[in-house]
Amino acid sequence: MTPRYVINGSLPPHPPTYLSSSIFYDQEIQMESWISEAVIHPQGGASSAEKLPFEDGSVQLLSAATALHWFDLDTFLPEARRVLCVNGVMAVYGYLNMKPLLNDPVKATEVDELFIKYNKVLEPHHVVSRVSLLHNRYKDVEFPFEEVNRYPDVRCTFEGKLPDIVNYVSTWSGYQNFKKVDSKGAEELLDFFRKRLYEIASACNISPEDSTTLYRDFQLILCRKTQDGPFV
Repeated sequence: MTPRYVINGSLPPHPPTYLSSSIFYDQEIQMESWISEAVIHPQGGASSAEKLPFEDGSVQLLSAATALHWFDLDTFLPEARRVLCVNGVMAVYGYLNMKPLLNDPVKATEVDELFIKYNKVLEPHHVVSRVSLLHNRYKDVEFPFEEVNRYPDVRCTFEGKLPDIVNYVSTWSGYQNFKKVDSKGAEELLDFFRKRLYEIASACNISPEDSTTLYRDFQLILCRKTQDGPFV
């Protein structure tokens, strides 16, 4: 059977080129620039995660990419089960941070500490009930499927630059909310993060202009529907 690939919420960095037919959905249409050349016969549209525009049992693979914590889970999870066929799979994955891969363990620890400090300042501005789901690796989420397999800390490495990390942390909802109430304070925080990150990396002979190896540690959860009908 030709698999369908459904994406809800944030999109992965690299679309699956091996699928012969793919369907991309997000709440906003933001993916045309990379879908058109990456996937054969792509289709796309805008849809809420809680009401997917697919027939019962018509989807083989459904992906919730760094987005599950923003959904109304009481509505989304039964809806995901509805659209999946028997033996269909829902892949849930997300990551918390993007970091440089440093050979010096002391400097790597300093990067970890920098993220902790940055998060601490943003804590009052996060949508805590939502973000905490991801921070807890979705461990408290009960998935209505017969098979649920969890794979913590799946490391993905890729080439990038230090400014990519700074840009990434500036997109966090907590930072954006902080910026709305205190623009100067938010800019000072981001400037502190940037300077400290560059200082740590400089000790490892990495400059902001250098291409270097970055990484994300993903939490991956694979859920398989093995029986038709609602989960019992």
